[in-house]
This record gives sequence, C-alpha cells and structure tokens, in this order.
Amino acid sequence: MPPRGLAFVAALFNRETNLAGGGSASSILDSIPTNLQPVDRGYDDPVRRLTPLLALVLICVIFWLWFTQVDGSTWQLHHTIGVVITVPSWLLWARSRYDLGASFTGRAEARTLVTRGIYSKIRHPIYLFGECLCVGLFVFIGQPLLWLVFVATIPMQLIRARKEQRVLEAAFGDVYRAYEKQVWF
Repeated sequence: MPPRGLAFVAALFNRETNLAGGGSASSILDSIPTNLQPVDRGYDDPVRRLTPLLALVLICVIFWLWFTQVDGSTWQLHHTIGVVITVPSWLLWARSRYDLGASFTGRAEARTLVTRGIYSKIRHPIYLFGECLCVGLFVFIGQPLLWLVFVATIPMQLIRARKEQRVLEAAFGDVYRAYEKQVWF
C-alpha cells in the first residue's frame, strides 16, 4: 500500500478503477481508503521549524539596536556577559524545542512523554533556557528595571511547570513518576 498521502493518487491510477480503463467514478471513490488519519507532521511544520530561528533573529536585532542606538556603539563588559549567557541559552532552548517536536504546544497537553535529548536530563528545559535567554538579554541591555520583569516571570514559569507535571502525571502515571526520578530537575 502506498504512503497515506499517495493513496488517492494510487486509486486514480489503479488499472481496475481508472476511468480511462473502463472504471467508473464511484469505483475510484470506493477504492480510496477511509481509515486514513491526519498525519502529525511534527517538526516538519515550517512554522515550528523556523520559530527558533525567528527568535534568534529577534534577539540579534534587539542586541544590534540597543548597542547602536542606545549604548552608542561602545562595547562594555555587560555586553560580553550578556552574549556569553544568551548564545548557549538559545542553543539549548532551540534544541529543547527540536526534541519536543510535535509535542510542543502553548498549553499543557499530554501528547507524548518526551524523554530523549535534553529531556533525558532536565524536565522543563524550555522554561529553564527561556529564562536564561531573558537573563542574557537583560544583562546585555543593562537596565536594572528589567530585572523586575525577570523576577515576575519566575513564578509564572513555575506555575506552568507544575501544571504541566500534573497533566503528564495524570496521562502517563507511573511512567512519568519514574521519569521524574531519573532526571536532574
């Protein structure tokens, strides 16, 4: 049997049901499998694949605009520290997004229990490295008031992580509890 997306095309060109070969339109429609399920494209979805790159472009634009327009193109120690924090944070955040694949959603859902890649060591790497990205940005920008935003986002991320844990534990039970015990945090 051909792959799911080609089932319709295969039915059209099947010798017994082909209109040119004497088949009828109803025989073509009858030969199309009806049990096809939508394919979860996961990371093949262009938006999901490009999100980390778009985030990187946004970070670079923020760095460049702040450096050239606000800081007067004078490189300082806090710029270096900010970049040193941001680059590995982005790489790890992007890898976390990749490891999640089709399981990434904006809200807590139990599609699959991802235990590969970074998720084999850290339970919520997107939250962790997203916060590290904020730290890198805020250090680069060097405005103390931005730290209030960071302090406000920590409880929000903890609430999201706990909600996600409850959803995953309800869906996967003992498997999730065993996973919790084997990861660092």
